Amino acid sequence: MTFHDECQQEIMREMWDTIAASERNSGLLAVTGDTYPHRRAISALGGVWDRAKQAWLVPASRKSEVLKLRGVVVA
Repeated sequence: MTFHDECQQEIMREMWDTIAASERNSGLLAVTGDTYPHRRAISALGGVWDRAKQAWLVPASRKSEVLKLRGVVVA
């Protein structure tokens, strides 16, 4: 992992702090990072793009499948 990748991941982690606790507790995961190549797969897992948050919202029950996607960050 390059320094740039590490910085990008740190920025993404900080973004999670801005997601409302009610959404995190609603059974949804926020997925960011390099999601564009995986947009169809994320959508097939029930993910919905949240333009305001610049994140995919995916049912928490699909976490293990989302984690298999290279380059994405899950919160």
